Amino acid sequence: ATSEERITGYTYHTNTTDGSGNLILGRLASITGPRTDVADVTEFFYDGNFDLEKITNALGQETLITDRDAAGRPTTIEDANGVETARDTIQLIFYGIRNRRRIGIGSAQDILNSAL
Repeated sequence: ATSEERITGYTYHTNTTDGSGNLILGRLASITGPRTDVADVTEFFYDGNFDLEKITNALGQETLITDRDAAGRPTTIEDANGVETARDTIQLIFYGIRNRRRIGIGSAQDILNSAL
């Protein structure tokens, strides 16, 4: 079997400053690949405070950050099926266990698999 090279590309927004003059480093804009047989682009969108507000996967499915705490941390996200997930589970997603989500006590369902 021959090995196939797979390349993943990352694009970033340019650096900017917020309303207080603080430097905001370029946020992730998109991830392309590694698939080449289909359009494989995930896009990241930010609000006026430069906080992530939406992720759109290659299928056009959107994951939304629907609520934040006073420090700007996500407290609720909504997946492409309209299912909302609260903060305790979001922390698991963003800190490395991103492929599982609790729904009720003791059950799990895939989340953000195609979005991230």
